[in-house]
Amino acid sequence: MSETDLYIEEEVCIAMSIQEGEEVSITLPLTPDQTRNNAEGYVNRTPDETRFHRFLCLGSESGTFFIDQRELKKENAKCILRLISQGNGRNVVDTIREFSLQNRACKVNPILFALALCCRCDDLATKEAAYKALSDVCRIPTHLFQFIKYCQKVNPENKGWGRAHRKGVSMWYHNYKNKIGGIPLLAYHMTKYKSRFGFTHKDVFRLCHIKTSYDALGYLVNYFCPKEGQRDRENNWQSQLELARREEGFEQSELRKVIDRLQLYDDAKNCDDEKIMSEMILRYNPDLAREHVPSRLLNSAKVWKALIRRMPTTALIRNLGKISSLGLLGSNTSTNTNSFEEGLVVDKLKSAQLRKSARIHPFTLLVALKAYSKGQCESGRLNWQVNPNISNALQEAFYLSFDYVATTGKRYLLAIDVSGSMNAHVMGTPIITARDAAAAMAMLTVRTEQNCDVVAFSGNRGHATTNNEDQASVSDENVVAAMEMVTVRAEQDSDAVDYPGNPLPQHVNVPNHRDLSTENTTLIPIPISPQDDLDEVLKKCSPSRLPPVTADCAAPLLDAIKKKKKYDVFVVYTDSEPNAGVIHLSEAIKRYRTVTGITDARLIVCQLVSNGFSLTDPDDPLTMDIVGFDSRALAAIHQFVTGNI
Repeated sequence: MSETDLYIEEEVCIAMSIQEGEEVSITLPLTPDQTRNNAEGYVNRTPDETRFHRFLCLGSESGTFFIDQRELKKENAKCILRLISQGNGRNVVDTIREFSLQNRACKVNPILFALALCCRCDDLATKEAAYKALSDVCRIPTHLFQFIKYCQKVNPENKGWGRAHRKGVSMWYHNYKNKIGGIPLLAYHMTKYKSRFGFTHKDVFRLCHIKTSYDALGYLVNYFCPKEGQRDRENNWQSQLELARREEGFEQSELRKVIDRLQLYDDAKNCDDEKIMSEMILRYNPDLAREHVPSRLLNSAKVWKALIRRMPTTALIRNLGKISSLGLLGSNTSTNTNSFEEGLVVDKLKSAQLRKSARIHPFTLLVALKAYSKGQCESGRLNWQVNPNISNALQEAFYLSFDYVATTGKRYLLAIDVSGSMNAHVMGTPIITARDAAAAMAMLTVRTEQNCDVVAFSGNRGHATTNNEDQASVSDENVVAAMEMVTVRAEQDSDAVDYPGNPLPQHVNVPNHRDLSTENTTLIPIPISPQDDLDEVLKKCSPSRLPPVTADCAAPLLDAIKKKKKYDVFVVYTDSEPNAGVIHLSEAIKRYRTVTGITDARLIVCQLVSNGFSLTDPDDPLTMDIVGFDSRALAAIHQFVTGNI
């Protein structure tokens, strides 16, 4: 690529200038419609539909740097109820179902919370649609129990279990008859997930008044919820079983399969010998899961060897630390590096088909990678040797978990917000911060696109403090010194690659237009290459290398104007809580188009927190908000950049 293609010619640049006019700081409203965010900056209010999508994908479990999770969840609940009151209830339910079935949400919690709101609302059409979607959204009893818990919390009038609620929950059990696996699958799930969130199946049966006949489901209900003191009912069941056994086809019936499975689970519960337990697991796999194994045998390597063979991928990811602590996966220098168990785990993690069938979200894999790489659990009670092969398999699974997109051939500037608020943890995990999530998302674009610059930005060095009382203020001198050190590291780490953002030739002068200087803003290039793995990218964006201060989201665009760099696409990864800067981001992209002549330059803001704020102009068709860690995020960027949406 020639130098002419990469930079704006001096003559063209001098002929253009930024229009004169009073600049509006981020701390002042640009239009009467703007609202003040939690960091005292002015931004646009996000449409309810967009905020609803953010909430489904990102949730509100961790709150943000500026607002706690209770207040954030309350705001999102009001957003959903407004959509329902405006007559969009069916669309809300359809969106909930879509996010669940297409695995677009990082966690199931916000989806279940939103569904509970729909089921408990006053709009009958919305309520009916929500209960019909219950079986699709709540795939296992754990989801059902959590949904019931949310229904109790979102019901301000404490109406209890009305007819619609009883029928909806009862039908969740009955609908297993229409699923692959039928009632025997329900028996497997009910014995695997016996109780969660303060509920057992017996509690739910009692509350929903489930009605059954003398069939497989009825036998299962009677097993979990026997009617004490009702001899007639028990005698009737024995009589019905005797009649069923005499009928032709009983051996292949669902009733016989349910009876056999329940007996198997009882035998497993009473087993005390690890050898017998492992033989049972291998013989009846996959009917016996980890949850069916008595806790007294869960420290046995023999038992875990048997479980790994057919363990579902989600459960395998969740138990990588435990399996490693038993020495089953070894390490790169151990003698059992090429053990059967290690190879099996690596193959499962890399299998796209298994990941898709298990609906494993990219965020789940990122959390698993960070947790496994630490070599110990959060409590410190479990330790293991980290196997690089397992780490590499998790990374590869993370890359491939996003929908594949082809390169667009456009020139990108990826700007990562490293202000103090981006150090808040996201999506209910103490392992991943918003900064980590932003770095991971940026890395995926670098791996897809050929022409990418990556920068980290924050705000005015003179205001390098936060409102978090637990954080000490950062002095100007310390920040400047730290950033100088980061610049030296970045220059040492960078490869000799002709990126679009390399310095301009010396003979090109900056035109003498109105100064939108970013000299008070921290803006540091991050040398991320397609060859970098996720661990390396996270290290390059860590707080120790990039000190957090305030946020100026317009700084990357103003720097591009000042240095006359050509970009087709700007992607800003942020929590939309800017509180510093001489100009709004929505105005900065317009100035960039005017100065450079790239009239179709596009701006994408990748939102990493489910608040109600937006930095883009809702009337600008060349700007877009997307939700970080939506599994369709890369595909959405590709469609937008190529002009298809």
